[in-house]
Amino acid sequence: MVRAVDGPGPTFVCTEIRQRGPLSTPAAACTSPCPIARAMWAAEDAWRQALAGVTIADLARDVDVDSGPEALVSVSAWLGGDKDG
Repeated sequence: MVRAVDGPGPTFVCTEIRQRGPLSTPAAACTSPCPIARAMWAAEDAWRQALAGVTIADLARDVDVDSGPEALVSVSAWLGGDKDG
């Protein structure tokens, strides 16, 4: 599902904040990812793995179960251009 919605690329993109600002670290000292980047990449990997088995069909089924079949009819109408649903 994540790939279908967000695509295959990473959500977090490191911009090397260590090398910016008044207390910046020289690029030569930044030979490995910082703790923030490592934490963000680990978190992104965890949520992508958790959602890897969830499909759009699963979400639609859950809407039907949680909100009743009329909810999907309204969503379908809205997606089809009937914004008043």
